[in-house]
Parts: sequence; C-alpha cells; structure tokens
Amino acid sequence: MNSAVRPNNVTFVAILDACTSPTLLAEGRLIHFAVVLGAFDMDNTVGHSLLKMYNICGQIDDALTLFDMLPFQDVIAWTAMIGAFGQYGHGDRALEFFAKMLQSPTLPNNITFVCVLDSCASLTALGEGKLAHAYMIELDLILDRDVGTALVNMYGKCGNVEDAYNIFVTLNDMDIITWNVMLAAYAQHGHGKLALQLYRSMEDNRVRPNSYTFISVLNACSHAGFVELGQQYLDCMKPKYGITPMSEHYACVVDLLGRAGRLEEAAKFICDIPLPPSAALWMSFLSACRLHNSYEWGAVAAENIRKLEPQNISAYVVLSNIYAALGRWDDLAKLDHVNVENRASI
Repeated sequence: MNSAVRPNNVTFVAILDACTSPTLLAEGRLIHFAVVLGAFDMDNTVGHSLLKMYNICGQIDDALTLFDMLPFQDVIAWTAMIGAFGQYGHGDRALEFFAKMLQSPTLPNNITFVCVLDSCASLTALGEGKLAHAYMIELDLILDRDVGTALVNMYGKCGNVEDAYNIFVTLNDMDIITWNVMLAAYAQHGHGKLALQLYRSMEDNRVRPNSYTFISVLNACSHAGFVELGQQYLDCMKPKYGITPMSEHYACVVDLLGRAGRLEEAAKFICDIPLPPSAALWMSFLSACRLHNSYEWGAVAAENIRKLEPQNISAYVVLSNIYAALGRWDDLAKLDHVNVENRASI
C-alpha cells in the first residue's frame, strides 16, 4: 500500500480469492480494512469476493454486515448468503433470507433454488420445499441436473418418495449424485426392494457406484431382509469397484444381521472387521439386541461400549430397557449399581 502503484478492484479480487481458507481469515480482514481505509469504490465484484471469503471462513455475521453495505444486492450476493446459512446448519435462517429476497427486486436463479431446496431437505420442510418448487415452475426455470438433484433430495429427505421419483425420471443428465439421492430416499424410508431395483437399473445404465451408493444399497438390503445379498454387495465393493468398505458400510451389515436376528453372526462380524473397534458398531448391534430382547448379547454389547467410551450412558439405557421388557428386575438393579459406580469414576 506504500507503493506508488495504487491497487484497484481487480487487485483486491485476486488477493481475496487467495484468502478463501479459515487459516487466512486475518489476511482477508486486512484486505477488507484496506478497501475501506483507502476509500476505494467497492463494486459488487469485490463485494462478492469478500462475501465468499467470510462465508468460507464461517464468519456469517461478518458476511451479513457486508451484504447490507453492498451498493447493489444482486442474485450472487443473495445466493451466497442463503447458501452460507444452509451450509453452516442454519437452514431456518436460509429460508427466512430467501423470503426476504422474494420481497426485493432481485429474482432467484437455479443456484439460489439449489441452496433453498438443500435447506428444506435438512429441515424436512416439505411445505416450504413445495412452495419453492412451485415458484421455479412459475419463473419457467430450466430443470437442470443440479436443481433436479436438489428436488429429488428434498422430496426424498421429506419422505415424499413418489414425487422424488417423478422428478428423477424426468432428468436427462443424471450423475452418480442424482442416482445416490434417489437410492437414499428409497432406502431411508423403508422401500428396500425399490432401492435395489433402482440400483440394478443404475448398473444397466453403466453408472459406476461410489462409496455412498453402497451405504444406501446395504441399508436397502437391511430393510428388505436380504441378508445374503447384502453380504454379497459388501464383498464385491473392493474387487469389483475398488471401493474399500468404511465403518458406515460395516454398520449397515451389523444392522442387516441384527434385524434378521442373527446376533451371534453380527457379534462375530464386528470382531472380524479390519478396522479398530467402534462404539458406534456396538451401538448398532445393541439396537438389534433391543429389537429381539436379547439380554445376553445386549450385555456383551454394553460392556464393549463401556470399554471404548466409558462416559457413554446410552448403552446402559438400552440394556435397562431390555431387562425391563423381560422383567429381569434383579439384573436391572445390578446394572443401575454398576452404572452409578462407573459414572462416579469418570
């Protein structure tokens, strides 16, 4: 700034684009300060870069203050704020901001609607999602892949799998993300057979699955009761597609075996997994023990969870429910005593 060469807006944009990392927030603030201190005429290009910098760094309040100072609040600025609210778990504020945008002269675009629909999905706000969809139709916006995927995701997360599928089949340019959100919609809402039919259609269309695909496929097998098929899918992930199973995939198989009442197999499966032991896996197993009121295996699960996470009392709550359901009051009293001792030693 001491040089005879005075920076311009292009200079500031270039520098700010290099500050889009939380570790560079201080440098980004200095640039913002330099713009204000130097009395530069901040146009929307610089404003967009500052919004991007603050949002990526998680400084939403700073971004909002900047938004109010922009010379013109265009669709890029509105969308940046709506997207940031949703990204950081403030879906309700994203929808409030979208409602405020609709009262302004600025019209939303496809990217705006993707952000809005994602917030509706996270909140399972079906009513607001339908209103956004209706407004898209009113504006005669083109249903591109991103918007289509966001619609499928919104309807799916809200449990309206029929409308999700009706949107899905109209899309011409689907990628793996689109297929995955439709698969997840079926799997998460108990339509295991439909999810597996969709997966076979995906294979027929030569769409290569990824790790997320198999989480939905394994969940579908679990809800449909297809134990052997689920194990086959897990076994084919690495040799056929080069996908190394993660803890989430193993948890699906634990749930698969547990729902089927094959608790001994599920316990052995957990012990044989080529990953460090996980309390989450044992909690999945414990849920299956609760389903089948198996206090013997429930006690095994609770003990393993205690060793891994001594402060986790949820395992004792589930095991207590099993004992109570079976009328094993002596075991319940002993468990309460052990629980008190463990909590005192933490």
